[in-house]
Amino acid sequence: MRSSIFPSQNTIPILDRAMSMDDIEQFLQNFPNLTHLEINDVFGRADMDVADGYRCEMLTQRLVSFDFIFHVTNYLTEQNFDSFQTPFWTEEKH
Repeated sequence: MRSSIFPSQNTIPILDRAMSMDDIEQFLQNFPNLTHLEINDVFGRADMDVADGYRCEMLTQRLVSFDFIFHVTNYLTEQNFDSFQTPFWTEEKH
């Protein structure tokens, strides 16, 4: 009998925690077989660096599915938006 702390589809929802992109990267290093990830920043405490499409791309390339919901309280720049306009986001993960 196989026992696991996490559901069989390798999904780990993260709720109610302030996070930065460094936190997410460090977290994912501990789960090399993770295939589905859901991050929901329900309290709007994520750092501005989570709005970096290039870093998100590097994090999510090995995932089958991901759902990131971040509430950014500062103003986003055109650079933030442009970082999500690569072929990875517009063609592969649209």
